[in-house]
Amino acid sequence: MVWLARHTFQAGHDALGPLGDRAARQPGFPDLVLVHEGIGGGVIFAELKVGRNKLSDKQQTWIDRLQAAGAEAHVWRPSDMWQISRRLKRLDIPKEEL
Repeated sequence: MVWLARHTFQAGHDALGPLGDRAARQPGFPDLVLVHEGIGGGVIFAELKVGRNKLSDKQQTWIDRLQAAGAEAHVWRPSDMWQISRRLKRLDIPKEEL
């Protein structure tokens, strides 16, 4: 099994083209959604940032609400690559132990 990934990029554009789906039309919706049905998998929402870029208010609202609803939601930067890799490889460990 592998992670299924949905990446929305360039605010308002995605792999389907400009404004190709509802997620692309939701300001602040996280850039990446990952799904894995294995133990330790689940659904992960991630906002991707580079350098010192900060979350917009709408992005922070999405992250906060997803987490409040029990979803695993992150802000990931290139400097987090080790932690990201560790999380995505640890499919045999329940989320609460990560």
